[in-house]
This record gives sequence, C-alpha cells and structure tokens, in this order.
Amino acid sequence: MKKLLICSLMLFCALTFVQAQETDLNVPSPALLPTSPLYFLKDVGREVQMLLTFDPIKKAELRLEFANQKLAEANKVSENEPNNEQAVNKALENYKKETERLTGHAATLKKGSADNEALLNKVTESNFVQQAVLEKIENRTENKEKVQEVKDRALENLTTTSFKVAEPAQVKVQIQTSLQNREIIEVKTIEMLKKMEEKLSNENEKKVILEVEQEAINEKINDSTLTAEDMEKIKGYATAITENKVYQKMLVQDFAQKIIGENQETLNQLKDISAEDAQKLNDFASQILAGEEIDFNKIITEFNALPISSDSKKIIDDVQSRVINNVNRNDVPCLEATNPVCGQDGKDYESVCEAVKAGTSVAYKGSCAACVNEGESIPVYPGNENRVCCSGLTLCPPGENILGIRGTCQKTCAGSTGANTSNTQTQTQNQGNTTGNTAD
Repeated sequence: MKKLLICSLMLFCALTFVQAQETDLNVPSPALLPTSPLYFLKDVGREVQMLLTFDPIKKAELRLEFANQKLAEANKVSENEPNNEQAVNKALENYKKETERLTGHAATLKKGSADNEALLNKVTESNFVQQAVLEKIENRTENKEKVQEVKDRALENLTTTSFKVAEPAQVKVQIQTSLQNREIIEVKTIEMLKKMEEKLSNENEKKVILEVEQEAINEKINDSTLTAEDMEKIKGYATAITENKVYQKMLVQDFAQKIIGENQETLNQLKDISAEDAQKLNDFASQILAGEEIDFNKIITEFNALPISSDSKKIIDDVQSRVINNVNRNDVPCLEATNPVCGQDGKDYESVCEAVKAGTSVAYKGSCAACVNEGESIPVYPGNENRVCCSGLTLCPPGENILGIRGTCQKTCAGSTGANTSNTQTQTQNQGNTTGNTAD
C-alpha cells in the first residue's frame, strides 16, 4: 500500500509538468501552480523524491532542480496574474525557501571534492539564469520591493552554495567559464558580480569575485557599442572597485608577491637583521595585513616609531633602494631611515630610497657638504671625486695592495712632513680622479 501511494505521488508530480515546452531554467513549463488548492501534493511528491535519493550530491542537485521549478512557477504566475500580488509573492517565497534548503544541504558536503564539479557547474549557471528570470518577474509586477528582496536573498544563497561545495579557485574558474559561454557580458552581469561580492564575508571568497569583476569591467569598458548611459555605469563600477578595501588590499598583497619573486637575491640581505628586530617587523606586517585597509602614510609613521635598531633600518633602506628601481617611483613611499646620502645631482637626500625615487643615483653616503672625518676613507666611484677631508686633516694614500680607495683622512700621513701635507692631499685627489675616470 505504501509503495502504491509513493508511486502515485511521484506519478502525480511528473504529470504536473507539460513536457513539450521548457523554460529558460531548463525545466518543463509548470502546469500546476501555487495558486491551485492541489499544489501541496506537488511538494509532497518532491519530498518523496528526496527520500528516495541517497547520494548527497544528487540530493543537492535535486534541491537545485526544485528551486528552478519553483522559480518557473513564480514566473508563470506573474505571466498569468501579474496584478495578483499575493499569488506572486507566495510563489516567490516558495522559491526563496528552496534556495535556502539548497544552501543548508551544501554545507553537509565535502568541500572541494572532485564529485562536486558537476554540481558547482549547475549552481553557477543557475545563479545567472535565475537572476535573469527574476528580472522578468520584476518588470511584470508592481511589488518590485518584494522581487528585489527575493533576488538578493537567492543570489546570496546560490553564491554561498558555490563556495560551500568548492574552493575559491574552483569557483573562480567556473564563473569565468560561465561568462565565456555567453556571447556578450552585459552591464547587469557586472552589477550581479558586485552584489555577489557584497554578500560574502570571507575575504578570500570576496577576492575571487573581485578578480572576475575586474576582468569583466576591463572587457566591457572597451566595448564601442555601449550607450553613453551604460558607459557611465561601467565607469562607476570601475571607480567603485578601486575604492573597495578588499580590492586595495588584494593589489598590495599581489604586488608584494611580485616584488618578492623578482628580487629574491636582494631581499636575502634582510637576513642580516637581528632576530629580535625581525620578530618586531613580522608582528608589524601581520598587524598591517590583518587590518581592513592599507594606509601607506600611517604605515610609514608607525614603522618609523618601531623600536628597532638604526642598523636594521639602514638594511631595510638599502634593500628598498635596490627594489624600487623595478616599480613606479611615484607610487612608492620611502621609509624613513637615518641614512643621509648625496645624490649625483648634488642634492642631499634623507636616504638612498629618496635619491633613487627622485631619479638620481647616489654619489656617496652622507651630506653633500659634509667633509670626511679623521680615520675615514674616501672610496673611488663616480660622484665621489670632490670629497675632501675635514679641516686639519690630509688625505693619505692607500697601501700598495688596497684597491678602490682614494685615501684615508689623517692628521699626518706616514712618512710625510707638515710642509708637504697639502701637496700630498692634492696629488692623491688627482690620482683618485684619474682612477675614477679610468673605472668609468
């Protein structure tokens, strides 16, 4: 008897669809609608189907199919009775609840399983199709507020479902594939992507949608067939995405990874920083990345206040000066370090980084006007030819096997007399100039 009842209900459920015609949702056009007093039998038949389906993924696919069926019913009601607000709202509620059941069931599946690929494909495609059908319903009915509420909730449910069954990278690929299968990306598609991102709370999931949105904007903004109104919308979306805090943070992180990859050898110099200072810097970096936004001015201010040694700051400045040549100078703020240099342009700079950012190379470390103190050497390299010892000191020539040094500033040079001290400095300077020119 029970078997007969179950079979009867399933048969009744099957007969409530007209098989000759399919809707945009890839389900048969519904014959029995929520406005019928017998509609409850249809829901009973659906639940019987769920009971007789044992594979968890098949159950999720069945829930998705039910959601498509119920949206097809809402669409039919809006066609037949567009002014019957109560009937349309009831049908929309049925659909919305089904998307919520789908999301709840998806949470029980093993995330990232290879068996989920087909389900992810169906959910992603259904998300786009369902939003298009809901837009048609919205255009037919007066109660647009209710339709918009259902649109937003359904979009959130199906987007959440996608990330419950697959990893962010898989979801990204599937959305990209779904968009590529369309002949053209419409402006409303970009709006939908924007709303999808807003519905998510996980930063990695948001990043995936933002990346796809950026690709869609870049493609659409070059579309010469766009109307002036649509172009303004696209420009508005482009502005909005650049102001998005997650997007800004994503760019900084991606940029940092690029810098690390291209400057690994230079960055190895950071190993010379003491373990104590390195821990402080790591803690500082973690604090920055954990924040909601990246404020460069604030970062620089807080970095300069870090209780790390001047030697560590000099190492950082030196590394930054080498890396900065590979990036847009105007976009890179220099970290403050007690490491003044004289540029090849004859101007003083607070650090090597500031000199390179200004478009010049470093002549020598220290102020351009600074003389060389006793016991300090003057190396040979371009821009360093005019450096002199401080008053009362002379530039003594280097030892026989010492290369790259013009000399050392001393009160007296070994083997020299006070009478020829000045001449010795002048001669050594001339030798240094010659050596420097030869090196050039």
